[in-house]
Amino acid sequence: MTELCYEMGFQSITQQLNKENHARKYTSSTVSKVLHKHAIYGSFLALKLDENGVRNVFNKEIKNYYPSVISEAEFHRISSKLQERLDPKFSGRKAEEFRNIFRGIAYCKCGSSLRFHKQKNHYIDLVCHASTVDNCEFAKEKKGTRYRYALIEMLFMMYHNQIPFEQIIVKSDDIKLLEKEQKENAGLIIAKEKALANNFSILEKSSENSQKYILQRIDEVSFELDELKKTQHELSLKINNLHIANKTSVSAFDVNKLLITEKGRIKLNNFLHSQKIRLVITPEKKKFFSVEIFHADKLIDTIDVENNEISARQKSHLQF
Repeated sequence: MTELCYEMGFQSITQQLNKENHARKYTSSTVSKVLHKHAIYGSFLALKLDENGVRNVFNKEIKNYYPSVISEAEFHRISSKLQERLDPKFSGRKAEEFRNIFRGIAYCKCGSSLRFHKQKNHYIDLVCHASTVDNCEFAKEKKGTRYRYALIEMLFMMYHNQIPFEQIIVKSDDIKLLEKEQKENAGLIIAKEKALANNFSILEKSSENSQKYILQRIDEVSFELDELKKTQHELSLKINNLHIANKTSVSAFDVNKLLITEKGRIKLNNFLHSQKIRLVITPEKKKFFSVEIFHADKLIDTIDVENNEISARQKSHLQF
C-alpha cells in the first residue's frame, strides 16, 4: 500500500489490494485512513478536549508507541504525495484501466487539455476538450478537434533518446541503494521543513522571554535542513552520473515494454510529469497538424504531419 500510493490513487490501490486475496476487503476509505495515520510509523498522538468538549486538539506526540510499519521519514514523503494529489492536475487515476500516458501533459494549441476518447468503432483519439463545447479557436464549427492516439504515441516514442528514460528502466544495485537513501533523506527534509514552519508559528505567539530560545531552535533546525539539502544534492549527482553511464543500454524496445501493462503506463505517465514533458498539438488544416514536444520547457522538436507524410523540423535525421 505504501509503495502503490506514489503511482496510484486510493481507488486503484483498493482494487489492486483486493486482487491479492487478503483476508479482508479494502475500501478507499480504509486505505486513506491507514496512509494518513501517524501510527503507521509507530507514533501516538495524544489529544485533549477543545472548547466544545471534543477530543481533537493536539497535545503531544509519543514516538515508538506502536510497532512501526514504515519510517517517520517515509510517512512524511507519503503525506507530501497525498497533499500533492489534492491538486486536480495530479489527482488519482480513474477506477477503470489506465491507458493514456499523455494524461495531463498533452494540450491543444488553444490551451485546452487533450482528453482520451474511445469511439464506438474502437478507434482511440486525443480530443481537445474545449472543442467539444465549441470553445476552441482551431476547431471547425460543431466538430471536435481530434487526433489518433496511436499516431501521437508513435511520434512521441521516436524521441526516447532525448528523454532520460534510463531513470525508470535501468536500475543497478548501486542506483537502487542510492535512491533508497535519497528517498529517506527526502522524508527527513519534509519533516524538518514542517518543524521549521511550526517554530516560526510558535515564535509569533510567544512572549519576549521565550523568543530567544525559539530563535535558537530555529537556527538549529535551519542548519540541519541545509545539511540535509546538501546531502540530497550530492545523492542526486551520484545517481545522475550512474544513469549517464547506463544511458546507452536503454532501447526503444525497453521503453515500449512499459506500454504493455497498466502499471507500466501509470509509471510512465508519472515519470513524464516529473520530467515536465509537454505536448502541444496545433491543427493547421484538414489532415495536417504539428506536434511540439517539450522537456522541462525546452523544445525538443516540432513534428509536422500531413496525410501520411511525417517530417521533423529539428531532428530531420530521425527515421520515421
